[in-house]
Amino acid sequence: MRFPLKYIALGASWILIALAWYFLVFLGSADQENSGIVEEWSELFARCRISVETASPLNTQGMQQVTPPKEAFPPGHDWRSRAWQKPKGALIILEQEAIRDDTVLRVCRVALPDADSIYSERAQADILLAYIKNRDRLISEEAHELRVLDRLSPVLRFGFGPVGLNPNGCNVLSFVIMLPEDGFIRSGTGEVEPPTCFGQPSLPVSQN
Repeated sequence: MRFPLKYIALGASWILIALAWYFLVFLGSADQENSGIVEEWSELFARCRISVETASPLNTQGMQQVTPPKEAFPPGHDWRSRAWQKPKGALIILEQEAIRDDTVLRVCRVALPDADSIYSERAQADILLAYIKNRDRLISEEAHELRVLDRLSPVLRFGFGPVGLNPNGCNVLSFVIMLPEDGFIRSGTGEVEPPTCFGQPSLPVSQN
């Protein structure tokens, strides 16, 4: 079974840095509101990444369980979801499992509480820059590597992941997928293209 987010381990980072620079030059520096959402995004993204990379329960300290947003799931899997949010938080963590036969793939995403909401252009630029800084720092420590996702114009797709498999025997990808014109961002960390994944279901059956 192949997860929908395919990747290849190739490429260099200067193109992504130039793209982030382009966004910032034309959109200006972040205001206070955007700074808050970027800080929240960075924290929740780290919680997702660490949970999936270590195959450990999500750190939900200071968060409360909320109703997951309604969304359409890709066919071919039994999808299960659970969502968490900080009090007065602008974003949520969306834990998901894609189950088919004996294989379970975990995905942990940072999302807006309302599936129909969009990010401002400035927030998109600042989140992308935060992602690149975090990615490059982790890669410089040599435990992670760049992943170049298949191109799908006009969608922008960025990825990196740990060099080895996680304890569930799965490859792991941390990703940002953007459609700037529509204010769309999908970001998080997931188990992908498993050679020997053996994780077990842990979430309740989704009501979506």
